[in-house]
Amino acid sequence: MQHHTWGLGMRTLKTALAIWLALWICDVLQFENSALAAITAIAAVQPSLKGSMTTIKNQLIATTFGCVLAVVVAYYFHGSYTAIAISAILAIVLCVQLHLRDSIVLLLVTIILIGQTPLENFQLAIVQRISMILIGLFIGFGLNFLIRPQHNHRLQEQIDQLRQEFEQLYRDCVEDLRRPQHMEKEAVQQRVMALRDKIQEVRHTYQLSVDSRLSYDEKTERDDLYLARRTINALASNLERLVEIHRSIVLAPQLDGSEVIRQMVYQYLMEIL
Repeated sequence: MQHHTWGLGMRTLKTALAIWLALWICDVLQFENSALAAITAIAAVQPSLKGSMTTIKNQLIATTFGCVLAVVVAYYFHGSYTAIAISAILAIVLCVQLHLRDSIVLLLVTIILIGQTPLENFQLAIVQRISMILIGLFIGFGLNFLIRPQHNHRLQEQIDQLRQEFEQLYRDCVEDLRRPQHMEKEAVQQRVMALRDKIQEVRHTYQLSVDSRLSYDEKTERDDLYLARRTINALASNLERLVEIHRSIVLAPQLDGSEVIRQMVYQYLMEIL
């Protein structure tokens, strides 16, 4: 559909709304440099609800360290470029060690904006900047909570497409039983690798669907996601079986009178499909 082509999905609209709300709230509160709130809101609008919750947790941890570094830079080094650069190095190393890589960009923005805060009205400026970070985080999470990310339709489309491509590859491989010349090995390998990549993509979409449902238990639930998971796993295992079947077909010796046997095996494999 057209909105898939242009990327005009619900997440795009929520991101735009988050930016508008962040800027508007900061304007009502008469905060300066409200861009910090908008940037934080963008980071908080994740493709899943669990992703937004994780982002808030990680950003709060990273922001705490970033604010401490930024305050030191602003108060004791008066926004020195060298001090900001050194603080950025420390912040990156800290994020890497704490497995907060996704928070690095926002943390560096925080250090730069707070680190260059003038000493006049210093405390007020710091409070405003920290408030903007919190506003952005909770706007992004709030929108994701109220308008839950929906991936089920895309997941079903991907599974249907994956099934069709697998079935076509299956037919082509089994047809090698009746061909005098087998399919090129490289061509089959490329199609298998492409299907494996698509299986990983579908698994990712499935995980986004799970992460968008609070308190979802994969071990006990028996719903549409349960069926989707079983279908994905079945296609993945059957693809590996198909690779072995085709290898056996290619390596099977061409013996006199084997045409009847090949036809019987062909019919059997097609009935399995």
